[in-house]
Amino acid sequence: MRRKLSFHTLMVLVLALSACSGGGSGGDAPASGSSSQSGNTPTSTTNQIALMVDSGPAGTTTINELYTSVTICAPGTSICQTIDHILVDTGSTGLRLMASELDSAMLAALPSSFDSGGDVLAECAQFVDGYTWGPIRFADIKLGGENASNVAIQVVGAPNFAGTPLICQNTGVAENTVQSFGAKGIIGISVFTQDCGQYCATHNPNGMYYTCHGSVCSATLAPLAKQLWNPVALFPTDNNGTMISLPSVPSNGATSVTGTLTFGIATQTNNQLANAAVLTVDPIYGELTATVGSTTYTGSFLDTGSNAYFYDIGLFPHCQYLAGFYCPSNAQGQSGILQGRNGQTLAADFIVGNPELLLAANPNIAVYSQLAGPSGMSGVDFGLPFFLGRTVFTAIENRTTPAGTGPWLGIIAN
Repeated sequence: MRRKLSFHTLMVLVLALSACSGGGSGGDAPASGSSSQSGNTPTSTTNQIALMVDSGPAGTTTINELYTSVTICAPGTSICQTIDHILVDTGSTGLRLMASELDSAMLAALPSSFDSGGDVLAECAQFVDGYTWGPIRFADIKLGGENASNVAIQVVGAPNFAGTPLICQNTGVAENTVQSFGAKGIIGISVFTQDCGQYCATHNPNGMYYTCHGSVCSATLAPLAKQLWNPVALFPTDNNGTMISLPSVPSNGATSVTGTLTFGIATQTNNQLANAAVLTVDPIYGELTATVGSTTYTGSFLDTGSNAYFYDIGLFPHCQYLAGFYCPSNAQGQSGILQGRNGQTLAADFIVGNPELLLAANPNIAVYSQLAGPSGMSGVDFGLPFFLGRTVFTAIENRTTPAGTGPWLGIIAN
């Protein structure tokens, strides 16, 4: 089965700067420290959109969070809305939007998803640091010149909707607001087509999908067509994967970074593989093997939705104020190697720095390549810092590319 208890998203920290300054598989598709860094300049190419790492939407203060803007429309209509500061996550699947960011006309126009008995379908999406709860609605998704029609999305924290089931509440902290989530929504563009796949289509309970009759919600099966889908997989073209390109940043961080998200792999002149190292991943969990120092971690993965390198538990002193992160007294170099299931390897060295010292010197930093923290997982989570200074391809499961059928990851050092 596909991993269903975690989408590999570790949004562990919404930084409190005041404190710092003090110290499946497929199925039928549904119908300098104070400077900014610029990557590839976004163009008018229809298969490319702009990315931004900054301090987050109003009311939040984040670090190493990768955002874009997404346009949604009520299916088949001109009722549309563009929402900024949507977290881009290669470790989850599907679009989830905060209800508070949808205007009233849009919220009213998005049709609900129903089961065969006429009850509303809802989801408890579980992340490593918490969960989101809300009904499933349908929307057309527009990303640059690419369109996915009538796609199931989650409306998180929808008003006047059934309360969160106890079993969902017990999975962690509720992240049903922009302030608690650190974003206005999240768009998952992982190697997978659906967010749960055959497991949720054949297992009840599955921990994710529910039907709600009034205020009472019960666990349910979720057919593939009614699950949240990777929107890229639903594009008419450029639908076999994605390419994320971000610049490197100085060792003392940056206040912002811009980059690009390009749709398709080797489908146009701007998404060619060139000399990318191609590493195939486990088709169930999307994982590969990593070696850091002398330790091998079998359940490792690359994830823009995580804001740091997360691995091991006691390698370095923990931060005093920034819970969940390492704060060594001096920067520590780490030798790393990634290995795909196909045997392909790639050097992945990195540095573990001290974010408390950095932010005390410059509290406006929003991008930091040396952020790392402990993890109880068996693998290494190569979060957003890994993507800085690289171009990373994510090939979707069962989709054909010149480098073979997905799922796989391709990596180029910029």
